[in-house]
Amino acid sequence: MILECYQCSSCYFEDTEPSSKIDSCAIEARQQRVDFKDVIVVFVCVERYDDHEELNQAALEFSALSDLIGKRPIVLCPNVHLSIDAEPNEQAVLLINELDKTLVSAGYDVHRLSFGYHKRFGMECNGNVGSVVG
Repeated sequence: MILECYQCSSCYFEDTEPSSKIDSCAIEARQQRVDFKDVIVVFVCVERYDDHEELNQAALEFSALSDLIGKRPIVLCPNVHLSIDAEPNEQAVLLINELDKTLVSAGYDVHRLSFGYHKRFGMECNGNVGSVVG
């Protein structure tokens, strides 16, 4: 599982068009523009052979990140482009949903963005320790 994290003072995400490289059955409902303040944006890519062990490891990583910069809401943005060995679409959706549930059960406020769309987005990132973590 690849996680690319940004500490953002503000950001927005907006679905533009469905990806032609994603199975149509895995494309979720289109989301309108959503604006966030003071969040951790996480671009997440599920790779082949990822399972619950990687989900638990991700939860531990967020705990360490929270210790470093303070606990903030998390915005999960599926991003299959981070890997050349990505999990098949349907399984990736299931594991991203599971990651969402794992983080919520650990006490995080989580906003999950839709799977299967190209997104227009903008981020204003804090320039301090922990502003970019991969």
